[in-house]
Amino acid sequence: MKVCGTWEHIPRVYKAALLSGGLRAVLTTESFPDGQLEGTIHVNELDSQEIFSAVLHSDISKLDEETASGGITMISLEKNGDIEHAIFLVKLHNVFEKYQKQLDTIPVTITVSRTGGRQQRINIINMQIIPQQATIRFRWEAMTNQELRWLARQQLSLSVNVQGALAETFNGIIKIKQTCTAFRAALSGGDALISSSTGAGGTADFSIGDNGALLYRIHIMGMSSPVTAITIEGETIKQGQIRIVSNFVRSYSDGWAEGAFHKQNTKEVEALLSNKLFINVATERFSDGEIRGQVVGEMFQEDRSGESNFYGI
Repeated sequence: MKVCGTWEHIPRVYKAALLSGGLRAVLTTESFPDGQLEGTIHVNELDSQEIFSAVLHSDISKLDEETASGGITMISLEKNGDIEHAIFLVKLHNVFEKYQKQLDTIPVTITVSRTGGRQQRINIINMQIIPQQATIRFRWEAMTNQELRWLARQQLSLSVNVQGALAETFNGIIKIKQTCTAFRAALSGGDALISSSTGAGGTADFSIGDNGALLYRIHIMGMSSPVTAITIEGETIKQGQIRIVSNFVRSYSDGWAEGAFHKQNTKEVEALLSNKLFINVATERFSDGEIRGQVVGEMFQEDRSGESNFYGI
């Protein structure tokens, strides 16, 4: 479940509390009028660099309200030449505080596994954490192309095992950054690679499915000749060269193309979140494209201020 909204006209005192971690978010239901889920709101340290995240949960059935724990992981990517690394920031709530009077350091094991079918451990990291440490940071060096594909397609999970007298394990599926953004493109001849003035136009809407697939719904009208290609494209590789991600023309019928794209890589995920994808519609008359548009992320409803820089755990 995802809850989206805008808090307008925030009093100055609450702005200060928001920035200092002095506010909490509480989710209430009919069965739990005093709150079923609750967490402190923190500033997102990765901000716009965050591409993937995971909500970490423990076996809360064994815990009471005073000791219930949870956490969140935020992930960014860093490229060094052709080698790509993943930067992980892990925050756990109400975990390390339990050890402050018992241990100087706490052994922690972090495991990244492939999900689905037979579970496969991909990366294991052991470290020592001091109880006062608010954030666990680690780096997954030199990820392979296959590992990057698993990451982009939400086929990896994260497990954080905190050892000690009150040993706990926290698990979560790594997903594309959860966002309240709607991804849209307005298609026109003026934005085509070679400008056209046929009066054709269209719109494209994208969202991220629960399984990580890129869901698309494209509507075009007024084309001057039969449609031959509907491509989603990345940024230009070299001058005059366009990187084509996929062609959706097989799903096209009577002005509409709808479907799900399951073969995205981290390049496409990064491009989507940073407004660097384009839709191009080619026809028999305009083989390079009659209409084209940039896919841009917009907040739902009336807010256009961009993504929130806060999260709660």
